[in-house]
Amino acid sequence: MPLSLAVLGYWLQQLQQKRTEEVTREQRELAEEETREEVLQGYFDRLAMLLVDKNLVAIVTKVNAMKIQETGGQPPVQVTTEDQELLDSAVEVIRARTLSILRRFQNDSARKTSVVHFLIEADIISKLKLSLRGADFSHANLNGANLNGADLRSANLSGADLRGANLGAASLAAANLSHANLENANFNYANLSGADLSGADLSFTTFQGANLGFANLSFTKVRSTTFQGAKLGFANLHGADLDNSSYLSDTKLEGTKLCRTTLPVDSKLDPDRDCKELGVEE
Repeated sequence: MPLSLAVLGYWLQQLQQKRTEEVTREQRELAEEETREEVLQGYFDRLAMLLVDKNLVAIVTKVNAMKIQETGGQPPVQVTTEDQELLDSAVEVIRARTLSILRRFQNDSARKTSVVHFLIEADIISKLKLSLRGADFSHANLNGANLNGADLRSANLSGADLRGANLGAASLAAANLSHANLENANFNYANLSGADLSGADLSFTTFQGANLGFANLSFTKVRSTTFQGAKLGFANLHGADLDNSSYLSDTKLEGTKLCRTTLPVDSKLDPDRDCKELGVEE
């Protein structure tokens, strides 16, 4: 056999092998995609069935009505011990399944987005008060999401799109919001103590009455951001540009950590005051 034909045959064989590997990979990825979609749909179905079969929304409505009437002196709504135990156990089941599926979708931001939107639309967060403590919503699209009063302590929201989201009165202590887009979001009266907001976009964000004590706000993008009544004690403002923010007096900034910080134009503080403490060379 001539050498040229042998080379051609080898090349064709390699080409065919490469194509076979590509087809196999595509089929495997398609199968994995179908499996993930089945898992997600199964999660939705099981939670929907739990809500309907156990009549959870009706029970929690009775519980809330009882609390209101107790404080208002009106005739009490009867909530049995059995109802309360059923509600508590069901919420624990929902929490366990939710955290489990979020771990499974760790690198699947689209499906994590679907999970949180389902929880919001089914009133599982707002009415059942489902705790999302420690949940992984990194890189999820939560644009405009209503998470008012949600328990997101130690949750991972790094890189998430939270533009226009409502997180008023939410519990976000020790949460990871690094590099998240928080533009025009509402954090009024939220607890963000010890939270990591480093590198986040805080343009037009409101933190009225929020607790940002010990929070990491280093290298944040701050533009027309409102801090009226916010607590900033020991917050890390390394590299933050605060020139266009509102309600940041020297008194409020006195207890923060400053290093290479762009301060409001009328500030008399040293923008590099705490570089040594933060381990940054001036």
